[in-house]
Amino acid sequence: MLRLLDVLSTTGSLLLSFIGVLLCLMGFFVLERRLGVSILDVLPNYDLVLVEERMLDYGPEGRSLYAWSALTLDVLFPCCYISLAAGFTMRLAGDRSLRFLALTPFIAGLIDIAENVQIWNMLLSFPQLSGEQVALASATTSLKHGLVAVMILGMLIVGLDFCRNRLN
Repeated sequence: MLRLLDVLSTTGSLLLSFIGVLLCLMGFFVLERRLGVSILDVLPNYDLVLVEERMLDYGPEGRSLYAWSALTLDVLFPCCYISLAAGFTMRLAGDRSLRFLALTPFIAGLIDIAENVQIWNMLLSFPQLSGEQVALASATTSLKHGLVAVMILGMLIVGLDFCRNRLN
């Protein structure tokens, strides 16, 4: 695992990951423009009524496009941000005790992928959705948002520690 993290912290890996994140964000922008409304992934939480409304808003073609994107674009995106955040954290943490924070992107990314599978399942199951299915997906989305916040906070801590050490 340390070898992988060392590779992710190289300049080339960081640059490639950053470009990947930007391309994925552009892809999400295009996806939401085509759907006409925001994707479920970005909502803080949702319930059965909201999901059913969104599914109708997406329409059959939109649901198909979103389902395809959930298992392609939205799986590539966590891979890119995991690589970027873990590499950035390792690069700035060096040999110090904060290197463990490089693991938080992996946890966030795994939860993100689990969320994508649940959303994909709802897109394919519509109109036969259950309240329990939606509640689990919503809880996973909320957990993802919390873990991404922890990941960003960890990167901020490592960045501030790096700056503090550079000044001393």
